[in-house]
Amino acid sequence: AEPAEIRKAYRALAKEAHPDKNPNADRAKFQQIAAAYEVLMGEGSRRAYDWGLENPQLLARHLAQFRPIRSIPNADVRLIIVLALVVVSALQWQYRKHNYARGQLVLRVAHGRRFEALATDALAKAGVPPADAKRLVAAELDAAAAHVEAKKGGRSGGAAAKATKKGTASAA
Repeated sequence: AEPAEIRKAYRALAKEAHPDKNPNADRAKFQQIAAAYEVLMGEGSRRAYDWGLENPQLLARHLAQFRPIRSIPNADVRLIIVLALVVVSALQWQYRKHNYARGQLVLRVAHGRRFEALATDALAKAGVPPADAKRLVAAELDAAAAHVEAKKGGRSGGAAAKATKKGTASAA
């Protein structure tokens, strides 16, 4: 059959079977008509259909051969890209936040050690015994840490917060 004849027959059948034109029509029948039209109007699919009619045994063997299943994703590619960007951004933010906090801790420890060394030297020059100097420096460091924690609003559960809790627990 010629393409014009196929098109004319399809339109006539589609008018009868289309669910929008005829509410009582069977959807499955219309889908079969549409699938047949697609096969007959497509150049490659029409050749494959004709070959299958000419070689039914070969067609059965061809259809029975193993082929990997290819699934088409149902998700919108744009949505997947946006979600991937959100996940990557969240991971980067968490990584940077962690590195910043770690850097702040390193700076606090370095400043604390430097202060401890300078204060111990100054107290030793003033004639304070080393044991008392260590105790005084530790008390000063604890007070400074408590001040920093109070400024931050107690958002961090660091060593200063633990020392402050320990100090209030022993005072009670």
